[in-house]
Amino acid sequence: MLTHGQDLSLDYHAETDTLVFGLHGRLWQTPVGGGNAKSLPAPTHALPHPRISPDGKQVIAVGGTTLREHNLWLIDIETQEIRRLYDGPWRDANPCWHPTEPAILFESDRSGQSQIWKQRTDDADIQRVTFEPGEAREPSFIEGRDGLIYVQTLPGRYEVRQRYGQGRPTTLVTSSMPIRYPQTRRDGVLTTFWQTNPDGTATLEMLSPTEQTNNKAVPELTPQAPQPIRWQDRDHYFVVNDGYAERRKFASSTVERVPLTAWQTVKSAKPLPIQPPSFSQSPRYVLKVGFVADVVTGRLLANQDLLIDEGRIVSVE
Repeated sequence: MLTHGQDLSLDYHAETDTLVFGLHGRLWQTPVGGGNAKSLPAPTHALPHPRISPDGKQVIAVGGTTLREHNLWLIDIETQEIRRLYDGPWRDANPCWHPTEPAILFESDRSGQSQIWKQRTDDADIQRVTFEPGEAREPSFIEGRDGLIYVQTLPGRYEVRQRYGQGRPTTLVTSSMPIRYPQTRRDGVLTTFWQTNPDGTATLEMLSPTEQTNNKAVPELTPQAPQPIRWQDRDHYFVVNDGYAERRKFASSTVERVPLTAWQTVKSAKPLPIQPPSFSQSPRYVLKVGFVADVVTGRLLANQDLLIDEGRIVSVE
């Protein structure tokens, strides 16, 4: 049973009140109120931050067949079909859905450096969105305003930028320390982002011209690996903290841990029983691993069964 993990990431869909979460290279969908999670197909070497489409019918995820290639994969929740949108020797990351179009924003280094691109899911149309100096990362839509918010990385400087339509971008925040995952609440009033601290942790900060936030959302929430927050409504959001999913109230210390239950089966190569590794008692056993790297080909394989014989890997399935 899987309930938490340091690689946990999640997304929230308001109309169905469900979470899609990634854990140990797999994807699940679960109701917020609890219950067993539904397994979803996942690309090989699935990376964090799956995103649910606005209609709740599809999930976009990032996965790759090698250590250096990450592409976008589209998953149909009902039919369980999965397909790669594009296949190429580049690294795509951090996709987000357009709120009204069948399109996705994401970052990619296909132009030689990380920039933001827009990809339609109903045809092969793809276009580059950002062209400024430096690298543009971690895009998010500003709902209802045809807006975009993202991180612009420059030598020795990190900026949160926003842009509306085809207009010029404006800078909201500038820092000498890395900034991660800026996004705007659904009402377009509140902007959140993670600010990296000198000790390597990160603090969730919020900016609003109308709400009293003091720029510090939850100073006690300082994870080593920050992840995007997902707004449930105007006052509550989901966030991953220390490997657990939490529901937090805006401008409050109220924290509720969200139950996640995903059953992961371990396949046995009969007649070998599954036993804890103990060479003195069971020299042959099957070991389920999340990832295994092939140092010859450079491929990273996910969710594999290793047949171990006297401490040696004799087969991988």
